[in-house]
Amino acid sequence: MANIEVQKTDHGDTYELQVTVKEGQEESRHRVTLRKADYERLSGGKVSPEALVTESFRFLLEREPKESILRSFDLTVIGRYFPEYEREIARRRPMPSRRHSGRMMVPTTPAWSKESVYLARRSRDWKPATRPSTSARKMPSRSEREAM
Repeated sequence: MANIEVQKTDHGDTYELQVTVKEGQEESRHRVTLRKADYERLSGGKVSPEALVTESFRFLLEREPKESILRSFDLTVIGRYFPEYEREIARRRPMPSRRHSGRMMVPTTPAWSKESVYLARRSRDWKPATRPSTSARKMPSRSEREAM
């Protein structure tokens, strides 16, 4: 699997991102430009420009070798070569958690809700409870987390 490193530079209404893709001992370097308006449209402001470009490179690497990726390009050019790009990037974009609105978080459900703790403490036979073991809580698989 490829290791993707992204460094961002802000140039007014445009981001310039230096991307390094490493696979084993080999690496390729790319210069990507991204207008802030395109960033908002593609990411909805829910992920950083670096995360958007990283996921875009994952999308490209699923379809072609790193040597075939242009050395310098605007991120929106990907849609000309792969018409499904924008739809796929929107699908991969994480949804914000209710607890951390606007942040890139995997949605979680607390083990104990505030209401259940309140009701338990009001009952006469309340005893401090332990948290359920991690085996009792179903953790989403990696593919399920990526699909979120």
